[in-house]
Amino acid sequence: MLGLDVARAVAVTGMVMVHLVEPVHPVAHEPWIVTAILSSPHGRALMLFLAVSGATVSVISRSSQRPLCEQRSWLLTRGLILFVIGAIVRAFFPSEVLTAYLGYMVIAALCVTLSRRWLLVLGMAMVVVGPTAIWFAEALWPAMRSPELAGHSVFSWSWVTETLAFGPYALVRGAGVFTIGMGLGRGPLRDVGSLGRILAVAACIGAVTLVGQELLESRPYDGVDFADVAAAAQVGRGSGPVPDHVVIETVTPTAQLSVAGHSGTIGSVIFGSAIAVCILCALLIISDRASRLVRWIQPLGRIALTTYVVQAVWVGLVPDEWRAMPTLGVFEIAAFIAVMNLFGMLWGQRFGIGPIETMTKAFSDLTSPVLAHLTCRGCLRDRTGQISQDSGRSARPRGVAVASEN
Repeated sequence: MLGLDVARAVAVTGMVMVHLVEPVHPVAHEPWIVTAILSSPHGRALMLFLAVSGATVSVISRSSQRPLCEQRSWLLTRGLILFVIGAIVRAFFPSEVLTAYLGYMVIAALCVTLSRRWLLVLGMAMVVVGPTAIWFAEALWPAMRSPELAGHSVFSWSWVTETLAFGPYALVRGAGVFTIGMGLGRGPLRDVGSLGRILAVAACIGAVTLVGQELLESRPYDGVDFADVAAAAQVGRGSGPVPDHVVIETVTPTAQLSVAGHSGTIGSVIFGSAIAVCILCALLIISDRASRLVRWIQPLGRIALTTYVVQAVWVGLVPDEWRAMPTLGVFEIAAFIAVMNLFGMLWGQRFGIGPIETMTKAFSDLTSPVLAHLTCRGCLRDRTGQISQDSGRSARPRGVAVASEN
């Protein structure tokens, strides 16, 4: 669990880096090295978060003593809770990702019985097939790529198309890495040899994707050209703001090889998934072999959902002039992470997990048995029969055994 908590902390730190500073401190106004660091998690922090979520789901289901239908009901209930939280957050924070978690929990409920090998194979296939299908759909319906579709409420058709397929956080683009994470969680998370092999394969895939982009000069993407933007910022200082993003068409075949975050291209999904798996495996190995190096950030991982909601509220509701401190964005990010990590440490001493995590877990534990009994009559009959069997066993004399029990 230490490795999963640390990976979750790294993922939510990346999300904070993406969302917390950019509205006030455009990356073009930072030194180029800071720009590169602040922009590196774009599109990849979510991939890591999804991989950790999938692994956590598998660990919970693997250790659960509940009937299968109750496990599935627990997952669906959890997805519904996250959907409601995301719908509330979306009213003031259009970049939220929680509403899509209902779809990820549906995938988890359907795949919860699959083996590790099948989950890994299915996940890798989805990483390629998902964005490829969306690419064809975008080519047929170019209007789906319009930025006007972003940020709509959950009660609109635009939200459905954005969340399921065409948005930067679309379910189709993230389902593959989530399923791969489930596959990792299905196996032993302390098996360094197995994790090392998976890490090596993911690193090779990521390297091939990156080299392919460079060789074919696949540069038309939604992204930041660090050197050009930094130079433009120096030249244009004092003459007005410099655009920090270059918006270029991504429907062409060569553009689909781009690994730029948030572009939604085939290359970016493959590269982001590979990087997420590499980071997750590396942190699991480090947490097992050198836990003192990473244990200090574990409290942040145990309140990751709370941290995400807090930064969404901060970005969405606080006026920009309140946040426009004359500092580098690195200071703001470090201060925010330090405060949340300290809060997680103090809160965790009494409650273990964060406040929003505690609420969602309690509600899921309370409602999942009810949902299971409503949707699965056979489970109730099986449980009644098991109680009768247990009563019969306790009535037999000690030392009397039945072949089936052996």
